Amino acid sequence: MITNYAQLIAAISANLKRDDITDQYSTFVQFAEARFNRTLRLSEMETRATSMIYAGEEYAALPTDFLALRDIQINYAGKTISLEYLAPNRMNDINSGASGVIAYYTIIDYQIQVAPLPIADTQIEVVYYAKIPALETATSNWLLSKSPDVYLWGALVEAEAYLVNDKRIGIWKARMDEALNELRQADASLKWGASPLQMRASSPTP
Repeated sequence: MITNYAQLIAAISANLKRDDITDQYSTFVQFAEARFNRTLRLSEMETRATSMIYAGEEYAALPTDFLALRDIQINYAGKTISLEYLAPNRMNDINSGASGVIAYYTIIDYQIQVAPLPIADTQIEVVYYAKIPALETATSNWLLSKSPDVYLWGALVEAEAYLVNDKRIGIWKARMDEALNELRQADASLKWGASPLQMRASSPTP
């Protein structure tokens, strides 16, 4: 059973049987996590965060574990207002001396830029995909609890690449890819239901 980081390292060791590279096991896990963060966008990764952007300012920092944005809105005067994305060059045009209720956003240098410049302190709420907590510091996380096999196969792919063992890479990668696809399919079923989406024909106008 694999329920924490130490048990994962033990499972990697049991599969590799290479006591001469034990100092690399943590790196294999780290590289696997980097791959998961690049390729997975699951419900468990969705996180809400709020921050304040003050009157006359146009930037707010993104959360430190930010991967990708799902939604962004402001809470202003008792109302929730969704923001519209604009390209950075358009934001500069709007913010040239303009102020008002925030309506637009873009992302620059790991910051949220808003427009027009807020006329009052405004709370921003973002829904985003967060990085998977690193096992080396978190000891365990939701992905290890849900799918320990994904972690094991992913770490073994990195290990065999380090050992230049091309034959074994294919074996572990196939198992990892299968497990990752099963996670994506399960997540899609959770969000959209088991039935496939169907297009409905529009009724003729009487």
